[in-house]
Amino acid sequence: MTYAARTDMVRLYSEPVLVALTDLLGAGVVDEASLSAALVAADAEVNSYISGRVVLPLASVVPGLADKAASIARYFLDGQNGDENVRLRYKDVIAWLRDVQAGRASLGLDVNQAPTPVSNGAFIQSGGRVFERGSR
Repeated sequence: MTYAARTDMVRLYSEPVLVALTDLLGAGVVDEASLSAALVAADAEVNSYISGRVVLPLASVVPGLADKAASIARYFLDGQNGDENVRLRYKDVIAWLRDVQAGRASLGLDVNQAPTPVSNGAFIQSGGRVFERGSR
């Protein structure tokens, strides 16, 4: 399951825009492999920010997350030739994801879906002092 699907991309950007962004061979249709790769990359980007706040994978797509993931995928598809509005939307989505990561914004999930803190670090305990100040 990806956060955004092909239907979300068509709804937000239209089929002709997706053809223009993905059809590098001039076939006149959406290159499904390119679109899928952008959607998977967008999921990875979203997950990199929310993984500390929620248990992944999410059981369902949170309302609004599909549009945000689609914005990221569109930014990836635009590449170096990106439109300024696409770049600004991407920056807005990343800022929101950083707010989610920092706890300033919420995905709107039930608290039961929050991750359980796990300690995988080392624990070191001293055996006590051998020497004290002033001892010779």
